[in-house]
Amino acid sequence: GFLEEWLARFTHTYPPANSALNKTYDNSSTYFPLNQSIYADATHEVVVLDTLTAFNFTALFKGPALSATGNQGTNSFVASKIVPFATHFTTQIMTCPSRNVTKQIRFLINDAVIPVSDSHPGCPVDKDGLCPFDTMVSVLQKRANEINYNHDCFANYTATAGVNYNGRAPTS
Repeated sequence: GFLEEWLARFTHTYPPANSALNKTYDNSSTYFPLNQSIYADATHEVVVLDTLTAFNFTALFKGPALSATGNQGTNSFVASKIVPFATHFTTQIMTCPSRNVTKQIRFLINDAVIPVSDSHPGCPVDKDGLCPFDTMVSVLQKRANEINYNHDCFANYTATAGVNYNGRAPTS
């Protein structure tokens, strides 16, 4: 739901009703204003991890698939380092006159820049984690369209050990 709300804010449209969004709030300019200069949302660190998965920030989750037989000591993902207590996830949109595309975006998790070029096609390698705004919106709209909320949350499926499902439920 948060990915859809994020996209709605930055495309200045109300989000579609195809996830766990509260349409009473998300279709109301009183509760879900558009065209604001600052947005603030609050949640728990566990939900931030879900959000990072929805945003497909694969750069944060590098490493082999988890073993079904036990800890192999080869994984780089440590939840307590990525989403510790009091985690904060920030989106910054800025104008950079020195760049070919002046409107840029970047994401930070706990004040560290997320290397979006390692996660999203079309985002250039950039030491500051910047990506052209329209490129990022397009990439995330595609990601939102990949997600099937009803299947991912309610389907009866079996996952196979060692398969990378990219944060999604298996489709067969």
